[in-house]
Amino acid sequence: MCCFVVLVYLEWWFTAPSVVQAPRRDLNLMKALLNYSTTNSAISTATSEKLQRHLWYLSEELVGLTLFDEDVSLAMKRRMLESMKRQVEDEDEETLKRCSRDLATLAVSQLDSFASPKIVRLFEKLYLATDFLEADPSSWGTNRTFRAAQDQLKTLKVVNDHAERGGGGGSSHPGSGSTGP
Repeated sequence: MCCFVVLVYLEWWFTAPSVVQAPRRDLNLMKALLNYSTTNSAISTATSEKLQRHLWYLSEELVGLTLFDEDVSLAMKRRMLESMKRQVEDEDEETLKRCSRDLATLAVSQLDSFASPKIVRLFEKLYLATDFLEADPSSWGTNRTFRAAQDQLKTLKVVNDHAERGGGGGSSHPGSGSTGP
């Protein structure tokens, strides 16, 4: 257990509260858990199956938070923007759904594969301007509306991780009516 905590989990535990980093960190943690199978397949299987049920930040809407993550490459942000331009078959207002991909798919997935036009709904719900989406991500750092939205999002905390750490009430996912994003 100590090896698992030191080699895999410790980094993610301390960096979990950032909402703009949550989708990327969840995906990277899942990949680390799956890769841990070379060290201990039982722990890898148990932890990755458990985390698979808590990938709320990899939903079609919340993955858009990574557009504000400074650690996401410009190339990835461009690919996410392209994914956002895809047509959505069903545009009805549905409740937030967590990622439902199988473990083998998650092991090779990239952030842009989760992105869809539904990301704009997140910005609308949070009253964030979206004009910056028309520009190349390389210019976002000087865009006032992008910077204002980024500053606002950086003040938010990941709901489930905050609650698990004894930081107060909340729910296990943001789509349940909690005060999270």
